[in-house]
Amino acid sequence: MTISGSDGVSALKGFDLKTGQGKVSAVLPGTPALCNDITIGPDGAAYVTNTLAPQILRLAAGATALEVWFTDPALQPANGSGLDGLSFGPDGNLYVDRYTPGDLYRINVKSGKATSATRLSPSRPLVLTDAIRPYGKDRFLLIEGSGRLDNLTIRGDTVLVETLKDGFSIPPA
Repeated sequence: MTISGSDGVSALKGFDLKTGQGKVSAVLPGTPALCNDITIGPDGAAYVTNTLAPQILRLAAGATALEVWFTDPALQPANGSGLDGLSFGPDGNLYVDRYTPGDLYRINVKSGKATSATRLSPSRPLVLTDAIRPYGKDRFLLIEGSGRLDNLTIRGDTVLVETLKDGFSIPPA
């Protein structure tokens, strides 16, 4: 899957990896819309963040259209930037960050449905949070636009942040 947007339309695109042929092009619903990060859920669906709206969208396996899977005013974009990285944890919940102001949320999931968003409390402020990826049982790797690669250990609603390496120059997800 990849992101498109040069034509002013943000869409999630899927391709056959053997032939390169397009298989799906799912336009993000509503405006404004910007597809930022993608993760595959335990149900095989693709989940994407809409950076310009407080939305997490879902493309079910075999579907051709995205649906709003979760929205919450607390996830509203701030300073022109919103939801960014997302990843499911081993607990079945979805973890998501906002690039600015650099905060983390757990989207609580029950029976495949999002129920609520819980803001997590990191042990130190995070700056320009980008990608979040699972790393072990209750940990994630997170890159900060400020140049740090972090190990995050989730304990309830708190997050222990351990910087693994600092000094990256404009690190990408």
